This record gives sequence, C-alpha cells and structure tokens, in this order.
Amino acid sequence: MQALGERLTDEGVRNSISARALFLERGLLAYREGGFFGRGLEEAQALAPHNSFVLFAIAFGHLGWLIPIGLVGFAFCFVRDARDLPLGVAVLGVMLTSHDVLLTPSLFLPVALGIGGMLAVKVEPAQNQRTGWSFAAGTVGGAALFVAGCVAILALTPQLSGGRLQNEAMFTSRGGYGARLPAPSFPGLFHFDDLPASQASYLREDGTPLRRVNWSAHSWPAVRQGEYTFSQRDTVLFAATDISDPRQNGRTYEVAVPLAVSALCFIVLGTILAWSVATAAACRGCLPRAD
Repeated sequence: MQALGERLTDEGVRNSISARALFLERGLLAYREGGFFGRGLEEAQALAPHNSFVLFAIAFGHLGWLIPIGLVGFAFCFVRDARDLPLGVAVLGVMLTSHDVLLTPSLFLPVALGIGGMLAVKVEPAQNQRTGWSFAAGTVGGAALFVAGCVAILALTPQLSGGRLQNEAMFTSRGGYGARLPAPSFPGLFHFDDLPASQASYLREDGTPLRRVNWSAHSWPAVRQGEYTFSQRDTVLFAATDISDPRQNGRTYEVAVPLAVSALCFIVLGTILAWSVATAAACRGCLPRAD
C-alpha cells in the first residue's frame, strides 16, 4: 500500500486511467487487511478507491458489500419495462467508477428521485393518501436525521484541529520552512478560521512550543529561530529551535489551528429543511401538486 501511494503521487498526471487502477488495487489491499468489520468510513474515503463497492467493503468489512449491492438491486427491483432499465444501468456504472455516489447529495439525489418516480407509477389512486403520509414522514424524518447528525458533529468536534506535519513534504520559504496544514475532519462542514488574526493555535517541536509571530509580507526572513506564522489560509511557516533543517533533523512537529463552520454548511442545511417542509406540505395537500 505504501509503494502504491508513492507511485500515485504523480501517476494521475501521466495517465488517469492507470491511476484509477492503482487506486482500486490499493483499496482491495486495504480491504483484505482491514479485518471482518473493516477500517471505518473516514479511512476508506481517504483511500479513494474510485469504486463504491470497494469503498464500503473497506469501511465495514465483508458486510459492507451489501450496501451498494442493495442499492443496485433496489434500482432494478421496480423496473416495469425497458424504459426503466437505464436508471439501474447508470447507477451500476457510476458505482463501479466512483466512490461518492452514496456520500454526495448531488449524485445520490437524482438516483433517489428516479427510484421514487418508478415507485409512484406503481401506486394505485386509492393508495394516494397513505402514500402521501408515508412520503411526507420519510422526507421529514430523513431531513431531521441529517440535521441531527450535523449537530452531533458540531457538538463533539473540538475547536482546534490538530495533526502532525509531514517532514518529507516541507519546503523552504521566506527564510524558513513551510508545510501544508493537515486537512480537518469533515472538510465540507469545517474550514480553518482566520489564521493570521487568530491566536488560538500552536506549533510544537518534540513537545516544545514555538513562538507565534504575526505574518508580514514585507519582512525578511518571515520567521526566525523558534518562531512560526501562517502565510496563507492553509500553510504554516516556521524555523526550528536550532535553525536545523526540519526535513532532516528527525524531530516531530505538531500543529493545531482553530476551526470555523463553513457558510456553505448553513446554506445546505437551510435548503434541506426548506425542501423537506415544502415536500411534506405538498404531500398533505397544503400546496398544489399533481398526483
């Protein structure tokens, strides 16, 4: 897996098809080494296997295969004639080449609407009232669970995002050394706060804290011995306590930066809530709709 990861560093530049094959091969290796219950969804997503079946197998072990297989079966279950076949074929094709179908609303929502359309045609007129109640309850319940999950993430996630800097990925910059900050968990929900203005951060060298200085584009060097600063939104500049090269001195550097909730998160939550209320109202006859 390590050898494949190193090769994937620039494989996509030369040949994207070859890179996808290597991602898939690395994912299958991770699945075989993950144990019966898998490695968890966060680690599976980071491996990017470009295959939804392999993604859930990595995340949840042998039982994970049932999740994407169940969706494909559901897409074919309500096929009435040849006109309904393209939805199932498209779902299967996309799941074989992408690992985000069940994790990205923009990909999963068209599938859900297509399956819902096939279900709606099979409903008899006498069942419309009961179906309306079921659809309204399912819509509101699903939106409520999604909001509850986001609230739980916000409540349990610490205000500081910490991680270890990769020594081999550091680079020289403005008289010191720079490194990209480790990406926070749930990057669609959180982003780094205003780093140049915030003081709620730290950088430690083998447990010894370095001194924070304010960033100035006109100062040279940007940092001196035992100092650090943030030059961009996701980059930290620093100098070791003894001016040694951090890429070769064998020391560990741990950084923590403050997190803020993305504005896009509130937009998505508001849109989902508005959509669920409007759908429930339409199903109950409060808004004009076609059967």
